[in-house]
Amino acid sequence: YVDPALAKVTVGEWAQRWLDGQAHLKPTTRSRYAGILSKHIRPKWDRVKLANVSHSDVQAWISDLASRHSPAAVHKIHRVLSLVLDLAVKDGRLARNVAVGVNLPRTVRHEHRYLTHDQVATLAACSAHPTLVLTLAYTGLRWGEATGLHVRSVNRLRRRFVIEENAVMIAYEVHVGTPKTHEKRSV
Repeated sequence: YVDPALAKVTVGEWAQRWLDGQAHLKPTTRSRYAGILSKHIRPKWDRVKLANVSHSDVQAWISDLASRHSPAAVHKIHRVLSLVLDLAVKDGRLARNVAVGVNLPRTVRHEHRYLTHDQVATLAACSAHPTLVLTLAYTGLRWGEATGLHVRSVNRLRRRFVIEENAVMIAYEVHVGTPKTHEKRSV
């Protein structure tokens, strides 16, 4: 049994409660989720009561998004709405998550393209930071991992970097944390 009175809260209010509870996320993920809520979910669902969201409404919304955005973007937007509704189910406000089972656009995996050695050399020569360009190109470090390097991160004898931190900029503020995998590694 689900008390109908519990589902009278709006999606906008519930989405904010859900986001406030995402303290465990890395700052970049939380920022991305907040952006998806404000740009895509709130304009459509902000004032709609949880009880009034139907599977067919979500499907129509997803189909409309698919006509204007890439399949990968639509998948991310759908995931955030689904997470919000999952919390409503867990909290006893909804009997089921109406976003589950929605038909999503197919994503197409593109083949990775890599620079040749000559292209890397040209890019490094044109850069104000050629060593950084060469390091990124030949080690596979992510940008945030490279910006999180310290002098102590360099093992010159073994010719290795020890990746322990990640530094990212979110809204003009630098956030230092663990690497994407949350694990220390050497490259």
